[in-house]
Amino acid sequence: MQLSASFKPLPSNTIRQALNTPTPQNPKPHKIPQAKRHVASGGNVDPLNSIGRTPLHLAALNGPARIIGFLLDLGADPTIKDDAGKVPYALSRGKEERDAFRRYMGEHPQRWDYNAAAVPSALTSEMEEEQERRAAEKKEKVGNGMDALIHTNESMPCMNHSSVNLQVAERWEIA
Repeated sequence: MQLSASFKPLPSNTIRQALNTPTPQNPKPHKIPQAKRHVASGGNVDPLNSIGRTPLHLAALNGPARIIGFLLDLGADPTIKDDAGKVPYALSRGKEERDAFRRYMGEHPQRWDYNAAAVPSALTSEMEEEQERRAAEKKEKVGNGMDALIHTNESMPCMNHSSVNLQVAERWEIA
């Protein structure tokens, strides 16, 4: 690709700094607008740090999950391996981060080689709705099961703690 003479590339760590460095104007890191400007001006979305990790690796490790989707939208490559041979998905710290990769796969199934990126399967909104429905059913079943258990126990004679303690004391001949 031929660059114009007026083009001056930004330092490779600019996107990483844009995502992780607090400033007096914005004390919260993850300054997405600055990162968007960096990439729009021709900056590299996949600069490597000293151990071969890209901002996508760092987002997978540290979150928040919304940064993963943001970087993927900017064109971050989920198939790049760090010096240890790990792709960003493999470094995901939790379910939210893994689901961000899977959601992106569901929305853009042809964009990357998701086998090389180690993303196991897509996650669509329909699948998430089904998961929520099943969780609600399970919660309802557990609630109904507890109700049945409570009703069963209501017909049984109840012992309070003092009578149980007395029985234990008598058994061990303490009383």
